This record gives sequence, structure tokens and C-alpha cells, in this order.
Amino acid sequence: MRTLSATLSAAQKTLDIDFIYKVELRRAGQTIVTYYHDDRIIDILSTETDDDQTATVALDNTDDTFSTDFIGYFAQISFGARTSAGDEYSEIPDLYVVAQQLNFVAGRKVCYLSCAGYPNYLGEDRARGDYTPASTDTSTVKTIIGLLLTGGTIVPAPIPCFRHVVNTDPVWDSEDSLIDTYIPADNFGISPRESLIGVIQRLLRFTKCVMLAKNDGLLHILNPTVSGTTYDYEYSIADTYHVFFSNTWRTRLVLPNYVSVRSRDADSPLYFGDAEDTASNALHDKRIDYQMKLASDAQATAIAAARLQRYQ
Repeated sequence: MRTLSATLSAAQKTLDIDFIYKVELRRAGQTIVTYYHDDRIIDILSTETDDDQTATVALDNTDDTFSTDFIGYFAQISFGARTSAGDEYSEIPDLYVVAQQLNFVAGRKVCYLSCAGYPNYLGEDRARGDYTPASTDTSTVKTIIGLLLTGGTIVPAPIPCFRHVVNTDPVWDSEDSLIDTYIPADNFGISPRESLIGVIQRLLRFTKCVMLAKNDGLLHILNPTVSGTTYDYEYSIADTYHVFFSNTWRTRLVLPNYVSVRSRDADSPLYFGDAEDTASNALHDKRIDYQMKLASDAQATAIAAARLQRYQ
């Protein structure tokens, strides 16, 4: 969650928000250009998920201002409100302009900037060859993720198929009991042309942790709160919270609802663990089974619980 000033937080909690936004375009060696909601910006459509951060910025081009090619620029988009302290903004994570389109529609000239974020760029980093760790490899999930994201800065690169990638160490905000203890070894491999973000997501599936790119430009790994009463923040219809403009409740079965994790047939000794969503399983018994390298029954049970949490 982003940290807001007290005045911006208060302004956003009202039903009558004086909403403002801007986009700053910058590139090394070029003049920084900023456009505002009451100046050039017609609309901004922004999406943020753990593995997809995109935005489309529509700019008024009536006077043919946008002959400049903004492809490759950083786009810093900020949303905010007019507050008792003046105009205040909160930045979303940095995006890159990947496409620019000039349209003439219904007598109006519009420049569209299509922007993508850090997770999307990780999706464009592809493995140059395959990779399978030795059965004796002792690297944990956390270690492997760290090596993947700094592969280009370590000599020799420990994961050769991503030697060409130069990124930044992730920020470990919070961890579960598996991410720095589970050792995938030869239960994990990388295929040629597999995306870097796909590899990271596969590794995180051994755990309860998730990834999130934040507006500090870094990839954060955290163990999310999914139950109980204490969260980082909650929206509400109460006056003291950020309110919903609309609200829909939906419930559904958890499918699959019974997860079994067991050792591979050739491993010795053999371990087993399971996890069940009892409410859904009582209605429709739908099971899924995983085989992998394991160190104990307790570890198998923990991984089963992590997999079930994702289905839930």
C-alpha cells in the first residue's frame, strides 16, 4: 500500500473528491515534459496487478504538438486530489512508453501513449537455453529468485540461461516459512524461451508469497495477509475509510479443494502432506496431486497449504 499524507488521505475519503492527475515523461538527455488533467490529458486508463502494470494515456493533439516520439521514455503517472494543503499526488510505479499512436477521430486529434511496467518487461526477458539444477543443489526458492534477478551482475552467472539479464535484487518485505527453506533442486527447471516473470511465478507457487512492483521501481516479495481481521488497509462503506463507489459480494466453490503433495516415486524416504478447504470439499470433492522433492511430511503439508491458499 502507498503512504499518503493525512490531507490527501482525508480528501480521498470524501464522496466529493476534486480529482486530479498528471503524467511526467522523461528520458536521459531530454527535457522532462509534464501534462495535467486540465491541460493535455483527455483520459488515463491504468491497470495494476502483481504481474501486469499497464496504462494508456490519451493526450489532446489538436495543435499537432506530439510529433515528438516518446517511445522509450519513462512515464510517471500520478493520481491525486485538491486538498486543504493544495494539490497532492500519489505516484504509481514507473512505466515505459512502448507505443505511440496518433489518431484523428470525429474531428479531434489524439495522441495515445501505451505504457508498460516492470513486471511486463520481466515478461520480455527470455531464457537463452534450458537449465536444471543438480539433485544436490541446496539453493532455496529465495536464493534462486535473487540469482535470477541479478544474473547479469554475478560472475560467473549462476543461472546461465538468464546471464544476459541485469535487474535489481528484490525487496523482501515479509516471508513465509517456505521461501527460504524449500529447496527445489532438480524438481525445478527452466525451458528455452521461458519468460523470467513466468519462472519467478513458478518458484513462488512453492510458497505463500506473492510479488508486487511498487513505485520505488523495485520488485517486492511479501507474504500477504489473507485471513483474520488485521490487514494493511481495507476499503469500507464507513465514513472514516476510503469508501466504495460500488460494491458487489460474490462467493463460489474453491476448486480444486483438496491438495495432496507427495515425494517423487524414485525418492527415498517418501513424504506426504495435504490441505483441504472443508466447506467446498463437503459439497464437491475435487482433488489435485503434486509430486516434488521434499524434506519432510511437515514441508509437504506446508506446500499443500500454500497451493490451496492460491486456489482459495
